[in-house]
Amino acid sequence: MVKNNLSAMETHVKEQVAPRKIIEQSATPLVISELCKNNQSTLFIVPHPNDLILSCSGLIAHLIQNKSNVYVTFLTSGFDIRSDSTTDFVKNRKQRERETLRACLKLGIRRNKIFFMHLGQRRSWFSKIKTEIDVKKHLQKIITKKAVGTVFLPWRRDPHFEHVQTFLIGQKAIKDHKITMFEFPILLWETDHQEYWPIDNEVDIKAIPLGDYYDTKLKAIGAFESKTKILDNNTDAFILKKHDISYYLKTHEYFFKTKNQDRVT
Repeated sequence: MVKNNLSAMETHVKEQVAPRKIIEQSATPLVISELCKNNQSTLFIVPHPNDLILSCSGLIAHLIQNKSNVYVTFLTSGFDIRSDSTTDFVKNRKQRERETLRACLKLGIRRNKIFFMHLGQRRSWFSKIKTEIDVKKHLQKIITKKAVGTVFLPWRRDPHFEHVQTFLIGQKAIKDHKITMFEFPILLWETDHQEYWPIDNEVDIKAIPLGDYYDTKLKAIGAFESKTKILDNNTDAFILKKHDISYYLKTHEYFFKTKNQDRVT
């Protein structure tokens, strides 16, 4: 049994697509008109607000330019009180949500197309059965009422628990709908561990240029004012620094078009 497991692991590693440069070199253009056909909408299902802005700003700007209806559901508001923190959780959550709305507005997403689920950021929130049921109902309502034809989810093996859990919940929500699924890498670019990267023939790698939307993306990132300083002396706050966003400001954004999505594990 151990030998078989080791053999399977070795095969998996051999099939790995080499990180970063191979991803960039093997990508084919993401055709926006294909996402906008038949007046179908696009839905982004996102664990934290900055994940959307860092990973998908250029794509969203392209979609809006092509008159696509873009909807976004944020499972969390990007901030959660720590057990040892004196920070006012409600105040900071509202501040992050205001910043998120400003960032989305800079990309052209209207307020009535943005939804906050207000989940906490601890693992326990994502593991609750009630949480999964509530989120699935919310997503299925949007999919049905807004004629969603394409869904973007976090990459299935992104090295962050909440990113993976968001993928799993979103995948279940769209299972019974005829929807094209894409995955967007978030923290994948920060790791060299091959187990997080796509294996050969697992996904179609797509790219879209930032082009004229580079400055738009910068402005959207800049809307998160609270991420450029410590809130209320809370040293646990997540702060965006230049080295944190350097990869996301390259010439292209990259996405993985899911193959055989009914069999994704």
